[in-house]
Amino acid sequence: MGLGDKNEKVVLIKGSHFSDGNHSLLVQQKIKSESVKETVEIFLGDNLVIDRNYPIPNIIKIDVEGFELNVLKGIKNIIKESACKCIICEVHFSVLEAAKQHNAPHEIVSLLNESGFAKLSWLDHSHLLALK
Repeated sequence: MGLGDKNEKVVLIKGSHFSDGNHSLLVQQKIKSESVKETVEIFLGDNLVIDRNYPIPNIIKIDVEGFELNVLKGIKNIIKESACKCIICEVHFSVLEAAKQHNAPHEIVSLLNESGFAKLSWLDHSHLLALK
């Protein structure tokens, strides 16, 4: 199961080892002979919280190898809630570039600002901290 901007089944390309960090929903052309395909269900996070009566999370960590904007769009109502105070998001610039999503980093920052996250800071070249 994963989170995204719509409910759907997608193909996840997995790297040769679970910890190699090469799994991707976006960069399908990276398929190597040792890679494995797996179909996974993607859900809107907003719907999961409502349907399962989960509490609004206080802190959200996102590390999804280029699928960051999709996840944030799917939790747009959650992140507007005052209870959600902190998001740490790893933005995978090279994966987004390879997927021709050149504007995604700007859209991520805009979405966070529009959702009430006034304090955004880059912790390093890829980790974004957003606070209300």
